[in-house]
Formats: sequence, C-alpha cells, structure tokens
Amino acid sequence: MAAITRHRTFPLYNRTCIKTRPAKKNPTITNRALLGAGPMASSSGTCSGSSSLLQNSGSEEDLQAVMDQRKRKRMTSNRESARRSRMRKQKHLDDLVTQVAQLRKENQQILTTVNITTQQFLSVEVENSVLRAQVGELSHRLESLNEIIELWLCVRRRGEDEVGIPTVPFL
Repeated sequence: MAAITRHRTFPLYNRTCIKTRPAKKNPTITNRALLGAGPMASSSGTCSGSSSLLQNSGSEEDLQAVMDQRKRKRMTSNRESARRSRMRKQKHLDDLVTQVAQLRKENQQILTTVNITTQQFLSVEVENSVLRAQVGELSHRLESLNEIIELWLCVRRRGEDEVGIPTVPFL
C-alpha cells in the first residue's frame, strides 16, 4: 500500500500527477481509496490526462479534512490515555502515601509497646534483685538460727548426761 505525499497540477499539460510512496504500518488512506480501483493506481506514481480523477474520489480539501479529523481523534485519544495514566499514577502515589502513614502509625505503636515492655522488664529486674538480696539475708539468718539451735541442743545433751535429768523436747 502507498500513501499520497503530494500532488501537482501542471497547467501546461492539463495533467494532475500524484506521487506516492510506500505507506507506513497503519496508512490512513490508500491509493485505491483515493483513486478508485482503476488500473491507473500504482505504487510508483500516477499521472492522469484529466484533473477529474481526484474529483471523483474527493477533493484535496476533503482528504486533508479526513486526515486532520483522524489526527485530532488520535490526539484526543492520546490525551485521554495520558490523563488516565496520570490518574493511575496519582492514585498509586496516594495509596503509597496512605500506606506510609499507616506504617508510621504502626511503627509508633510498636515503639510505645517496646518502651512499656522495657520499663516493665526493668521493674521486674529490680524487684528480682531485691528478692535475691532478701533470700541471701534470710538464708544467712536461717543458718545462724540453726547454729544456735545446734549449740543449745549440744548444751542440753551435755547437761542431761552430767545431771541425768531428762530434757523437755524443744517445740
């Protein structure tokens, strides 16, 4: 397929020449649509003996209007596509901002919980230290009392042996 690039009218010969070139991937208008299905349509160029060939398939202004309309439609479509893309990006950005705020809030809550737990741990640690000290002190007192009882019992046994008086059991 070929697309029309330009045409010239040569008044001296009363001929209209249409130069064509191979079309790109999506041609907007083909030679056959412009020139009809006649045998004069070729990919290298066509010269006609009369200027009525273009008038049969539409004037140059009509062709330009169709191309302009398609261009405007394409531009409008591209603008709409770009607008939708911007909206998607903005929504994604808004979602990320919301997620950041939520994660910061959760992080702050976790930090608060860690601080409270640390304070409780330190309190329990202090209490354990006090209790360990009390255990040590009470153990020492118990040992001392047991020694006193042992001494007292030894003294009583000796006194019993010497005097022969039965001892009263210790409560």
